[in-house]
Amino acid sequence: LFSDVPSGFFLEAGALDGEFISNTLYLERELGWTGILVEADSTLYAAIAGKRRKVWVSHSCVSPASYAQKMTFEGYHAEAHASIEQRLLVRSTGNLAGVMSPAGGQMGTKVEEKIQCFPLFSYLLALNATSLHYISLDVEGAECDILLSLPWKRVNVSVLSIEHRDQNTCFREYYEMPFGSMAVTPQREENGKAVDSAVPHKTQQSKDQGPTIPHTAQQDVVVQTRVVYTNQHDPASGKDDYFVRFMKERGYVLYDYWDGDYTYIKMNSSVCERHCGESLPAGVELGSRG
Repeated sequence: LFSDVPSGFFLEAGALDGEFISNTLYLERELGWTGILVEADSTLYAAIAGKRRKVWVSHSCVSPASYAQKMTFEGYHAEAHASIEQRLLVRSTGNLAGVMSPAGGQMGTKVEEKIQCFPLFSYLLALNATSLHYISLDVEGAECDILLSLPWKRVNVSVLSIEHRDQNTCFREYYEMPFGSMAVTPQREENGKAVDSAVPHKTQQSKDQGPTIPHTAQQDVVVQTRVVYTNQHDPASGKDDYFVRFMKERGYVLYDYWDGDYTYIKMNSSVCERHCGESLPAGVELGSRG
């Protein structure tokens, strides 16, 4: 997607050690990009310095709400005899307390720490980068709330890679909740205690995102079924049509879906002009690449 973008800017939230399964390392080293890495895990954050990345870094977390707050981060440590790769995989499952995490904390020993969290928009404002080429958002379950609280009309992102599991019903609830009902927003913590904030869902939406249209059955993306794992789930299944609809209403096309990972391209971007239609192989629908 970015082969002819020589100098772009990115934000990667859930950056781990800056190298292991990084979505931005290639862009920096091979294409000359820069950006910001956000990582909440203290051990992983400390390791970023040794990778000599030419980026800004932040030891913090992206807030699942529109305000800054301190939250409990649950990191996980592998057994002492585990390989380096296994240790990194286990640590990559760290999540905010109370958030529905895909891994569910089943891969290691839990270690909790208090972390300062900022809204996604705050990072972009701090770097004067509200218009950027790429965001990678993989924070183990908080992605939906982060996207719901983003002021979309004030940012311009060409491509987003987002992890989202269909077990997280946040987008479904966003559309199906009756008008005027009270939706519980992500918890904030005050003096060490969790506090629920109840706000009208429709009020939050009307500020920045326009009116909600009634839900109808949609098949925005055709995903080909390709079973590649024995005795496991089909990675082409599990696409959340509510999430696809949410991003479509904000001007994005689903370019790729595979095993809970979504890649969206902004419809009016130069990247979409090159890759959203004619450049796809014959017979392949948007979103079916894997």
